[in-house]
Amino acid sequence: MLVDYWAKRIGVTPTGLKITSAKKRYGSCSGKNSLCFSLFLMQSPMDSVEYVVVHELCHIRHHNHSRDFWAMVEQYLPDYRDRKKNLV
Repeated sequence: MLVDYWAKRIGVTPTGLKITSAKKRYGSCSGKNSLCFSLFLMQSPMDSVEYVVVHELCHIRHHNHSRDFWAMVEQYLPDYRDRKKNLV
């Protein structure tokens, strides 16, 4: 599973994982580090799905979209901008 793989690589542990029918966001990370992903994310290419997973896992360390957050995303996915563009 992508979440397990990337959580180990990044060195974080989500407290929970849910799949929802959210239509306005692909994923989220709660203040308690529980992750949610929209089932509609699966319509996107797998590399874009991987971007969303890494994005949400990085929120476990940085609960914002600061420079440090984006630097962390880029550390693990240097091509994250291209992956983000391909989200359906």
